[in-house]
Amino acid sequence: MKKLKILHLCTDEKFIDRAIATFETAYPKQNIVCVYNNKEKISYIKSDVDFTAGFKESLVGLDFSKIGEIDILVVHSLRDFWFRTIEKLDKNIPIVWIGWGYDYYDLIGGDDKWLLKDTLALSGKLKKSKTIKQRIKELVMYPAVRRTKVIERIQYFTPVIPAEYEILKDSREWRTFPSQVDWNYAAAEKDLSSYISDAGIADVKRDNILLGNSATCTNNHVEIFKILKEINLEDRKLIIPLNYGDKDYGGKIHKAANNMLGRNADVLVDFMPIEEYMRKISSCGIVIMNHIRQQGVGNIISMLYLGAKVFLREENPTFNFLKSRGAIIFSIQELERDPHLLKSLLIESEVVNNREVIETIWSNAVLLEKTKKMISSLIGKEK
Repeated sequence: MKKLKILHLCTDEKFIDRAIATFETAYPKQNIVCVYNNKEKISYIKSDVDFTAGFKESLVGLDFSKIGEIDILVVHSLRDFWFRTIEKLDKNIPIVWIGWGYDYYDLIGGDDKWLLKDTLALSGKLKKSKTIKQRIKELVMYPAVRRTKVIERIQYFTPVIPAEYEILKDSREWRTFPSQVDWNYAAAEKDLSSYISDAGIADVKRDNILLGNSATCTNNHVEIFKILKEINLEDRKLIIPLNYGDKDYGGKIHKAANNMLGRNADVLVDFMPIEEYMRKISSCGIVIMNHIRQQGVGNIISMLYLGAKVFLREENPTFNFLKSRGAIIFSIQELERDPHLLKSLLIESEVVNNREVIETIWSNAVLLEKTKKMISSLIGKEK
């Protein structure tokens, strides 16, 4: 079999290294990495970067006379600065769009669909008017109709949670829509099992509660604060990550956490290395994620693997997906009815069950097999 040339279009994000490593294991020396950094220093990606892109490439597309002919294009989140590259690509070259959630959820619904009442009110107060530059960009460079046509040009799509495929497909009338393929990012920067074996992790007390995954309004923090402030948490800490996301929203939620939860609130506002972050959240035997939409899947599965008792909203596609695969998880609606659910942690057999479920979906071995299957399938179909 001839060697392939698989071009990866990426942004400087921490998930990319694991993805490229998996593709390299499956197809050694057959991957080309292009990062949109717009002349900024690349901070998170440690893999070799073959090409970079910026504003010029967003207008005219990548220069394929330098890259050469490619066999497959893999787009790691569909960003508007890749539109021209996709539009100019030979239609016989298969394109795989690996969705990240934020690159398609606005097509499914707006804030009123993902935010609960109090959070929606807070979000409305924080909304800023768009600048003239932003309006020109939306109306002239990247109008909605262009985005639709780009999606219709893509042949293959894999969302974060499989059920989201039909949700997006049914969200509007498409001229054509990409076929579904099965692929996902690994849960963390290394094997989840290694976090458990790291010095001290297994011995940490699990009394604390992890609340949310970022400073974004779709966490619906305020509503969960209202539930928790009525519960006697004693000395348990509520660890609230606000060190990623919207700074203005994070500031409001930081203040609300201090006012409503007092000394129990442990708000994270500064960037933390992954090892330090994992050690911090490993002190949590309970996780509460109040998202209506899919979000924070990496955090959720990492915490399930570490043995935490996880609460998600029943409307969240992740809740239904994990339930269908046999995971032992709980709903926030159950918590509202019975706050005593916070008193107990998972027993050993439940932890073992959840780890086995996670391994069948997100382990390195499974991801490697998915990569081989996906690429060989695409090449076979194109032939």
